[in-house]
Amino acid sequence: MLNSAFNAVAASFQISKSVNMRETDTDASRERHFTKPDERSSLAPGMDLVSLSKPGDNASRDKQVGGQNNTPSDNKRVAGVKPEDSVTHLDFSPDPYKSIDLSKPTDQSKPTDATKLSEQPKSVDERLAAGRKAMEDLAEKHMTKFYPSIYDGKQYQYAPTFKKDMEKLEGRMNAGQVSKEEVAKTYESIAKMVDSPTDVTSQGKRLQLAKNIMFHAGDPTKTDQGEYNTCALTSQQERLFTRNPSKAADIIAEAATTGKWVAPDGKEIKIDKASLQPRPGSIMGQPIDGERSYATQVLNNVLANDIHQRKEKPESYVQYQNRDKQGRRLGEEDNGERVYDAKGREVRDPDGQKLRAPQVDDLEVAAQIKRLTGDTGVVMVNKKMTETDDTSQKRNPEAAKDVVLLSSEKQLAESLARLKEQGKFPAIIGLDGADRVLGSGLPKDPRMSQSREFEGHMLSVTDYDAAKGRARLSNQWGQASDRWMSIKDLYRATDPERPRR
Repeated sequence: MLNSAFNAVAASFQISKSVNMRETDTDASRERHFTKPDERSSLAPGMDLVSLSKPGDNASRDKQVGGQNNTPSDNKRVAGVKPEDSVTHLDFSPDPYKSIDLSKPTDQSKPTDATKLSEQPKSVDERLAAGRKAMEDLAEKHMTKFYPSIYDGKQYQYAPTFKKDMEKLEGRMNAGQVSKEEVAKTYESIAKMVDSPTDVTSQGKRLQLAKNIMFHAGDPTKTDQGEYNTCALTSQQERLFTRNPSKAADIIAEAATTGKWVAPDGKEIKIDKASLQPRPGSIMGQPIDGERSYATQVLNNVLANDIHQRKEKPESYVQYQNRDKQGRRLGEEDNGERVYDAKGREVRDPDGQKLRAPQVDDLEVAAQIKRLTGDTGVVMVNKKMTETDDTSQKRNPEAAKDVVLLSSEKQLAESLARLKEQGKFPAIIGLDGADRVLGSGLPKDPRMSQSREFEGHMLSVTDYDAAKGRARLSNQWGQASDRWMSIKDLYRATDPERPRR
């Protein structure tokens, strides 16, 4: 789908469309190029893939529609970027932290920041103070240098922002947005992850994750999916970092140090090691607007597998870096996403095409949120849409209770007012990613504008203004796509049967 990652340092941007990310797509059928008048480049758009089908639809998977795609090689940057306001792609073949041991386990005979922090004082204030000290020591030791970034044959630098992001998180705490307990636990998870004696990921990569975690905890709205089909999962990440940053930090830390994650209900979710290696564009200290961070990559993979590995016929979701499972180099239009069945075969849709995206529906998203935080009634979809992994199965009545099925503008307004009163924002809503109001001011792909299909997308609703009859949306396509939208237009965007304007 359209991405709004307009960047002040850009020179050209590309929009390309993919329906269900099938192998048969070609450059000629999927790409269209645009140039802004000032010849600055914007990041190419990201992609979404949400399983959205209407009642009676006998082929739910082949009705799943993807958004726009870009390739790593399309994300060009021009020279002259200032270090203090720049974060650019890293050459991640080695880790960006050259001065530390990147592979050997930490010497457990020596006390580390994590072991010191594990001897936690009893009070929250004492734990918070200890965690703050550990983070300040971490920042001083590893997060103060301007690290070089080499991309497209050019060299850049990005400035360290760890301490500033720390201050933003504590600012959110002081404003009552998150508790002291949440901040203390976030610090503890980061310290434990960085000093963990593991070879699942190198310490350099875990330091990168630490920077990303602090960045998202400081400002959850700057959470983007990049070129990947993970809109529903990235929306959940924004919700976690907004309300429960320690939960997001803990999930990322556990996956990065153990290669798995044990869910609250005790189910062990395994993560393919390939998915823990940073994809192109992901290993940045502070993510470029519209691009996906390394922490988002790891959390996306955990959340996707928490859904796929619970399906009636368990599946696994993997993201490859440069080569696929067979060792074949990924093509420019291939972002490395794969879905496998229990026998290691790629999952196919009813037309026999191999899937290139995680497959999740509203019931699965709502059930996952309930498992993680206990919250219900925060996922909203139009009642005309039925999302199931297998259309021969009926919607689970118990699971459906946790989803708000919208049938009118009035009900949407009442639901948002209730969520605001209960303090449950952000909420997650399913809608048409190609809706003209949602994409207003963003680069357009004529083929998407002319499409009569419902382009499935999920994003976050972060606020509601009853007096003006509008909702605040936080999209995963970059900051330019975040906007206020009238309840009339928002409800219309959720309706798969309304005529396309």
